[in-house]
Amino acid sequence: MIDVSGKGITILSQFQILTNLKKMLFQDNNVINLGEVENLNVSLPRLEVYGNPCCKQAKYRDIAIGASPDNFHVLDDAYPEASADCDEKN
Repeated sequence: MIDVSGKGITILSQFQILTNLKKMLFQDNNVINLGEVENLNVSLPRLEVYGNPCCKQAKYRDIAIGASPDNFHVLDDAYPEASADCDEKN
């Protein structure tokens, strides 16, 4: 697990080399571009990014999961088939 919540992170691609993690926590950072989540090319049982500006985009979870349907088993405390906006966490 890696927890870098609240560290002002804007780019997630630097974490792609961490392929053996089970959980990545990136909450409350400054990820503005939803493409950072979409392009995070790692298979994770759990990814949490709520509290970032990119989460304010409508249907944030659907877009992130649609781009990487096999990558995230749980995204922001919800299973991929569940549809919920990231803002519900805030």
